[in-house]
Amino acid sequence: MPPTKRDESDETMENEEIWKALRNEILAAIRSNDPKTNLKLAIEKASKLKDLFNLQFRDEHGYSLLGHAIKLHLMDVIKYLVEEKEFRVKEELVIAVEIDYKDGVDYLIRQNPALVSRKVLAGTVCRPGMTPVMMASLLENESMLKFLFARGARPLEIPEYDPRELNNIIRFDSIYRTLLAISKPMHLCVMNEDPVMVAFKIAETCEKMAASLDVAKDELLQIKKNCETFATNFIRKVV
Repeated sequence: MPPTKRDESDETMENEEIWKALRNEILAAIRSNDPKTNLKLAIEKASKLKDLFNLQFRDEHGYSLLGHAIKLHLMDVIKYLVEEKEFRVKEELVIAVEIDYKDGVDYLIRQNPALVSRKVLAGTVCRPGMTPVMMASLLENESMLKFLFARGARPLEIPEYDPRELNNIIRFDSIYRTLLAISKPMHLCVMNEDPVMVAFKIAETCEKMAASLDVAKDELLQIKKNCETFATNFIRKVV
């Protein structure tokens, strides 16, 4: 009998299984005793599947290869991916901030200073709209916040109130988290502006937004209350 012609779907499934196995091999290499050497070998092997290989792949939890290297504090692997493989950094700087990995933060910013103020556009591990400063502030990591400012980061700005944006879930989530981050006493005190005036401006913005919303209304009013409490206590200490 003549050989049966292979169905294209069968070939696609086979290729996907091969690539899945290679991805697992790459992820295992980065956790090995000699991660850089073993990673190079695994990537070289995977790159032979030119149509399937994509170094920017993410695991089932959303972490990229560079994200894993950052979580494991593997500076030699980080340098290899960024400098030799030209890895496109997306949310990995925010991940480094989240785990308080200052060496990783410093290296990524030196490679691309614009990253210090860049927002995460498409969230996998991090929410869209998240920035390094926002993450440090939300975690109330004062040393990291000062670390970022020393490397060119700017304090967060109060979001402009626009009722049209409140219906966009992703945009509103970014606005809400910005308000939450900027209202932290630690962040208010490191801004160049008068912290009391900024606190009252944030409170006013939250009140306007809360009046237009049902969802997150209580959360916004809580930020307003926190800002008013901060401003009152700050004035009492000064006086």
